[in-house]
Amino acid sequence: MSIRLSWPTLTWRPDHRAEHTYNASTDTHAYTVDHDGTSWCLRAWHHGKPISMGLNYSENPVVLMQFADEHAAQQKAGGVR
Repeated sequence: MSIRLSWPTLTWRPDHRAEHTYNASTDTHAYTVDHDGTSWCLRAWHHGKPISMGLNYSENPVVLMQFADEHAAQQKAGGVR
């Protein structure tokens, strides 16, 4: 599977310490998409505190990356926390 790493707001980086893990961040938010052995999981933090994203699991990591990118664009515009 080819994974798109460059999105309009976020650039995802493979985590070289953990297989099947990708990280992206803004000034205020950090995002991780990783595989838990069953499905892909999206986790997010705002200034280091975990936040709920509404969409946390998918069979396709690109779906989660796109969701996180849209969230990052909204928070950058001042729309969400």
